[in-house]
Amino acid sequence: MSDTQKSIFIVTKDKYPPFRVDITELYLRYLSGDYRLTFLMGWDEGGRPEPQPNPNVDYVLPAPHAERRKNRLLSDLALHIAGIKRILRERPDIIQCRDTMFLALVYLLVALIIRRPFVYWMSFPMELSNFYRARSYLAQGALWKALLQFGYGTLGFVSLYLIVLRLARHIFVQSDQMKRDVAALGISKAKITAVPMGINLDLYNPDTISPSTNSIYDTRQSIFYSGTLDLSRNMDIPSEGVARFIARHRDWIFVIAGRATQAERDAVRRAMRLYGVEDHLVFLEHMPLEDMLSHVKRAGICISPYPIHSKMHRSATPTKLVEYLAIGKRVVANSHPDQVFLLNHTGLGTITEFKPQGFDDGLQRAFEAGEPSPEEVANAKHWLETNRSYRVLSGLVADAYRSHCIGAR
Repeated sequence: MSDTQKSIFIVTKDKYPPFRVDITELYLRYLSGDYRLTFLMGWDEGGRPEPQPNPNVDYVLPAPHAERRKNRLLSDLALHIAGIKRILRERPDIIQCRDTMFLALVYLLVALIIRRPFVYWMSFPMELSNFYRARSYLAQGALWKALLQFGYGTLGFVSLYLIVLRLARHIFVQSDQMKRDVAALGISKAKITAVPMGINLDLYNPDTISPSTNSIYDTRQSIFYSGTLDLSRNMDIPSEGVARFIARHRDWIFVIAGRATQAERDAVRRAMRLYGVEDHLVFLEHMPLEDMLSHVKRAGICISPYPIHSKMHRSATPTKLVEYLAIGKRVVANSHPDQVFLLNHTGLGTITEFKPQGFDDGLQRAFEAGEPSPEEVANAKHWLETNRSYRVLSGLVADAYRSHCIGAR
């Protein structure tokens, strides 16, 4: 490990072992070659495999599971005391918080005390999710829960936008739309860098993925969707569009992969039932990535519905869309800032309205366009490699650290 190698201490809500690609790919695979990284994380209870050993990466973790369960509050307090002690002892070159509205205040203060630049990473406007839950609770008549969520979101907004982001040396956000949203609240655009969700193209290489031979297909073509069915995503709307399409094309099925509650699945079923095609709907449970990609490879068309009725959704960079495109699939996606940008540049998608008729029309256009040609797939992959690969995005992040943080105290 080089004595001149700079160090970053990262406090995140993500759990250990890490699994999100903007940590495993961006930081562990690429940025760990340039920086010594220390992550402060909680434990994941799901038993994911641990990351590969890396001499440039270390972790500050809570007490073991059994001990932590005895008193979670004390365990979390001990974790952050240990983290702050380590910062004071090692004095990293950058202190960074990721999606921690309130803890960011504490680590900002520590950074100011030891005169180190503080960076905030915003992968999601978390206060808006509190406001959304508050409205949902209010609609259910749960007044106290609604007030609690509203209060939490309001305090988070004050902490984040009126203090933390104004004093941060630099801010990373997930999209150009989120950058505009943050800047509209009085934060200087000059200290905001948009880093969209990217992709490891080695994993999503269509030449190395075999199509699924699952018996659900038989001789039928499929429309494929992988991701959340959370009710806030209004999946009943695109599902109705899919149902209209399948009502005309009875040799197609709608395949949905991922975890979902009974209520979320029922919302999709009702939409399919409207057109008498509920028997053309297949739910698949959460599965290993390799299996999921085989279903994508088998699909005739993929859909990427992402509502834009709230700022919370408009500022996202949908990850599944990038994955579908990398595998060379034709995609139907509704008009959304990042989706429009991606499809305009890769040329493999159809943009439509977030309405049942919109998805029906989009699917019909994609159906008539047929399988993308090898040239179309190659052009899309080249654009993704030069714009959305984590190799390229890691350079963007490293440039921001050098320009705004390292040596500029």
